[in-house]
Formats: sequence, C-alpha cells, structure tokens
Amino acid sequence: MAPSKITENEIKNPGFYVGIAGEFIGTFVLLAVQCAIVIRWDNIDDGLARTQGESGTPVHIALGMGFTLGLLVEALGPVSGAHVNPAVTIAMLIAQKISLMRAIPYIAVQIAGALAGAGFIYGVTPASRRGNLAVTAPGPEVTDTQAVLLEMFFTAVLILSILGATDERLKPRYVPSVPIGTTLTALVLMGVKSTGASLNPARSLGPAVIMRLWRSHWVYWVGPIAGAIISSILYRYGFAYILYQDLDHKEAEAKRLLRQGGKYEELQVNNGTTIVYDNIAYITDSNDKKDSKYYKDKF
Repeated sequence: MAPSKITENEIKNPGFYVGIAGEFIGTFVLLAVQCAIVIRWDNIDDGLARTQGESGTPVHIALGMGFTLGLLVEALGPVSGAHVNPAVTIAMLIAQKISLMRAIPYIAVQIAGALAGAGFIYGVTPASRRGNLAVTAPGPEVTDTQAVLLEMFFTAVLILSILGATDERLKPRYVPSVPIGTTLTALVLMGVKSTGASLNPARSLGPAVIMRLWRSHWVYWVGPIAGAIISSILYRYGFAYILYQDLDHKEAEAKRLLRQGGKYEELQVNNGTTIVYDNIAYITDSNDKKDSKYYKDKF
C-alpha cells in the first residue's frame, strides 16, 4: 500500500500521474460503495417480496467497507499505494514512504474523488431513498470530544495495520489486503453506531458537501488526522526503528561472515532475506530505493 519513496524527478515519471489517477478512482469507488450501502430499498411497492431492513445494518456496512478497501489495495496498491484517504497519505508522508510532492496531489484528488463518488450515488438514487447519504455525525449522547477521541483511536489502529502490512523492509509474508481489510471491518463494526466510523476525512466530506449537512464535521478531520500522526510517528520512530536496527545488525553480520570466505550455500538473515553463496555473495537490501538492487561482495 505504500510505493517506494520517489526521487526529485518524480514529476517526469508517467507513473506519478498514473498514481494520482489511481487515487481519484479508488476514492470514487470507496465513496460510491459507502453511500450506496446505507440506502434502504425495502418496502418499495412494486409487487416484489422484500425483506425488512436488509440495507444499512452495521454488519452490511462493515463488510462492504472492509471488502472494498481490500479490493482497492489489491487493484491499486501497485499503482498508487491505494491510500484513498488523506489520513493515510499523511501517515505515509510522516513515515517517509512518499514525498511531499506526491502527498499534496494525492490529498487533492482524494477529496475530488470523494465528492464525485458521493455525487454519483446521489444522482442515480431516487430522492425518497437517499436518506442522509452516509453523512457522518456523532451518535446519540456522544459528545464531539468523545467522537474525536474515538475517531483518533480507530484511525490510529488502521494506520498501524497499514504500515505493518506494507513495510517492504520487513517483508511481510501475507497479502496486505487481508489484514488491512479485516482491520477496517472490525473498526467499523466497533464504531459505526458511535461516530459512523469514518476514519477518513474525504469519506466524511463527500456526503457532507452533497447533502449540505455539517453537524460536527470538524470531528472527522481532527480525529483521523491526529490518529494518523500519532500512529505513524509511533511506528516509524518506535516499532520500525527497533526492527530496522535488528535487521541492519543481522545483514552486517552476514556480510562479515561471507567476507571471511565461509562456505555458506544459503544463509537466512531475516524473514524473507536470503544470501546465496557462489563465489559472489548477493545480499538483498530491501530498503534500497531501487527495486531488485543487490550488493555484491566478492570473497
């Protein structure tokens, strides 16, 4: 979910613009699904048998959002990182996974995609069925302060999941869409009744603009962004820093042993990092900014 940090020449790379387009499309899809899930189609007098209350339940919303985000991570992860969320982009910037030059247009097109996605569902839905179009607001008896803290917590957990699942240096052995999607599902189930479980400023902005409903809207910017900042700092300068130091030590020790001319057919340095011996030692450095870059140490 996090493409490699880009060089000064990134704006000359066509992939830069493809990534921006990917963020617009991804956020459009995310908002379209979010807004469509809450629409109630039961009790329409068209002669068809319909079940009461089949749309918009917490389980439907949580599963729909979790599966949708997982799909976007798989489809758009290699293209843009599939942030589809300004809070995620801010977290990736702090964690030094993307540059400021990329973060700014990402956030801009995420907002545009959210407006377009919410507007699309508004336009194709009968007026009597739109409801509030998934506008987020604190639940009954939930204060704005409580809502901010909840949104901050939910987003911080999601960001930790994203950073851990997509950390190329640590080479996770699972598909990132699974932990990210299931984490979002659990968080939406947990918070949909209290805050609406936005975790995404763009997700809250799109419906709010279309429906002109702004009650406590600031909550859904302050909470998620604060959670993203806290979580990314904790990961980058806490968890990952310790793990990176351990990995650096193991790679340095492996190089030292190989330089001594030891006979190692294969040396497992760390999870997924392997050195193969054949007169030349190939040491994969996954922290290098170029893919498939190898250091070669001759005996």
